[in-house]
This record gives sequence, C-alpha cells and structure tokens, in this order.
Amino acid sequence: MRRLEQFVAVARTGSLGKAAQELGMTQPTLTRNMRGLETDLGSRLFARGPSGTMLTPAGDRFLPRAEELLNGLERALAEIDEEGAQATLKLGISPNFHFDLIPGAINRNVQENPLLNIHVISATREQIVEDLRRKEMDLGFCLIPTFFYTRSTELSEIEFEALGEELILPYVRPDHPYAAVTRLEDTAGIRWAVPHQVSVSYRFESAFYRNKLPVPPQSLNATSLSLLRSSALESDMAALLPTRYAKADVEAGRLAVLDIEAMRFDFVFGFMERRGVQPSPVASRFKSLVRAALGGVEQG
Repeated sequence: MRRLEQFVAVARTGSLGKAAQELGMTQPTLTRNMRGLETDLGSRLFARGPSGTMLTPAGDRFLPRAEELLNGLERALAEIDEEGAQATLKLGISPNFHFDLIPGAINRNVQENPLLNIHVISATREQIVEDLRRKEMDLGFCLIPTFFYTRSTELSEIEFEALGEELILPYVRPDHPYAAVTRLEDTAGIRWAVPHQVSVSYRFESAFYRNKLPVPPQSLNATSLSLLRSSALESDMAALLPTRYAKADVEAGRLAVLDIEAMRFDFVFGFMERRGVQPSPVASRFKSLVRAALGGVEQG
C-alpha cells in the first residue's frame, strides 16, 4: 500500500522530486520504488515529458484503481478505530467564521458518542486544503469568496459543499475620526486590521486596485477574530469582521460600520473534504448537526 500512496503522489504532482519531498523521502528511493511497482504490475506507468513525469496510458488506467484501494483501506481503518476505544474527528476551522455553529455541533456529537475525541485546528482556507490533501484532517469548515465559488468548488482533490453566505464589513469605534466616511478615496489615513487569510486580503487589496487608489498597508493581520475586534474597540484601526460576529457590539453601540460600498465582501461558507472519500460516521454526523443548526431542524 505504501508504494500505491507513492504512485498517487507522483501522478498528482507530476514530479518525482516534488512527490519525494512531500512524502519525506529521497528521490532515488522513490524512483526505485516506482520501478519495483512497474515490475510487479508488468506495465510501464510513467514516462518523461516536457513538463515532468507523465502517466502512460497504463498509468492512467491504474490511477483510479490505486485511489480506490487506498480510500477503501482508509475507510476500513477508520471503521476499526470507531469500534475500538476511541474515535477521532479532525476538524479545520477558518478563523474568520461562524464559530457560533461549532460548539453546539461538537457538544451533540460528544453527547451521542462519549468516546469521541475531536481535534479542532484554526487555520486559513489554504492550510485546510493542504492538510486535507495530506490526509492530516478529516473535514474543513471555511469561508470561500463568492466570486470564486458560488455553489460548489471543483478542485482536483478537494470538494466544497456550500452551506450559506457571510458578509464581512469594516468596523470602527463610533467616535473614530473616519466613522462618517462613505467613499473609499477618503480612507487614506485609516490603519487597517485584516483577517490573516489570502482570500480576504486579496478582496481588500482588490477594492483599492479597482478604484485606482494606492493600496494601504495592513497594520494588523490576525487569525484571531477577538484580536481584530479588540483592535477596533481599543485603537483607531478599522477591522474587517463578519457581520454575525460584530452584531452584538454594533447593537450595544461599541462598534459602527464604515458604510463604504467597495468594502462589502460577500463570502460563501461550507465544508471541505477530500474528493471521492466516504466520510466517517462521526464526520457525517457532525455535518448533519451543523446543517441542522443552520436550518433550525434536526437531521438524522
């Protein structure tokens, strides 16, 4: 099975060198293993191409079979774990996000399965994708910009299930010197606190590019929403925050929205999983509980 994993890595990266680095082994060792696999199968799986290592027709036919075998083994091992002393669910959560949906789903999952152990990692969307690819994470829960993905994400290895929409806006103290600003061109003196996520930073910078304005420096980048919130409450920074997260502060008069049309950023949020892999029962149940929290109805 180890050589099958190595074969899939070479096929995916199109490079023996990149695959060896990803797998934590030397390229000569990987090359020997691939030659041994070809000998065992009696077929040549790879050929050198202008852009790297390419699959032969036999390699193309073998790839889905190899992935099917690996996925089947992974699923069988997961089922064995779930029947043993303790099942594990590894979740990656986008930091700019619906944290209010997570605790309830986790609590219900643990109540139903007292032996369940849930690992939650706060990570950017890009890191969640990488961890899913490396099989270091079972499920991702993150934000995706709507201009990239509207209903689903079709990546080569990752599948995205859209659940709803989130709006990110700039917030300042009501007594902020720029609180009444409504035009992007009048924000030159503002110091910005922006979530540490590529898609959010890109949207922020693009707003200025599109309006032919200098892109201001991001004085603070943070994966912590509470730190971004504090920067707006306790300084003259303007913080980009999800509207759900900032709602209580706005209602209490602690924060105000900068009403600038160019700084309204719509995102889709939802689940990320490895494509073609059957989720474990605990992962499926967690997804069902989050959907139920969004829809207001219990799902079995």
